[in-house]
Amino acid sequence: MPRGLLEEVASQVKDGPSQESEELREAITTMVAPVVMISACGLLLLATFNRYAVIIGRIRAFHTEEINACMKLAKLRNSTAENDQELVRILQHRIHGLESQLHSIFGRAKLIRNSIAGIVVCIALQLLTVVFIGLTIAFPRAGIPAITFFALGMVALLYGVSCILAEILRSTRSVEKEIRTLRHEGRSPVQAYVKQSMVAMGSAEDFQPLLAAV
Repeated sequence: MPRGLLEEVASQVKDGPSQESEELREAITTMVAPVVMISACGLLLLATFNRYAVIIGRIRAFHTEEINACMKLAKLRNSTAENDQELVRILQHRIHGLESQLHSIFGRAKLIRNSIAGIVVCIALQLLTVVFIGLTIAFPRAGIPAITFFALGMVALLYGVSCILAEILRSTRSVEKEIRTLRHEGRSPVQAYVKQSMVAMGSAEDFQPLLAAV
């Protein structure tokens, strides 16, 4: 082995790692924070997608129920029977409640959609952060956009989490509103449910003893 090469290797062993090795190790260590954020955002995104699917399913169920109620109302509107008139009144009240519920749940769906967008933007910005951290080895000034992208990603994540919190609070108010709707005109939730079952069955006579009991 040439004498000059031996002296260079001996010098590196004596002086420790080179400056390039230190910069590479520092860059890899710095990449850990964005990678951890990407993993956390992935878990949060999965949970948010599941919640979004549930809300969309409820929207479809409410819409189907509203269509069925409107069809039954159209059949009973011209009837003069006393029981049918009671069913008409219940149907009208139920349709009004469904419209209110649909309006509320549409707002919740938009909040979840916005939260998903915020989380996805955060993941994209964290990926850019990792790229620019790697570029700092060759271009030290790349650290400035890396810090900028990381900060913007945190802002996007904060926006997404805020939308999730707002949706949870709105869902609580939605349940309270539905309970108040069932208690309309002094009826208990059980009475309202039984009368809605009367509508679904198309007859009120079989449910009169149960209504008297509740």
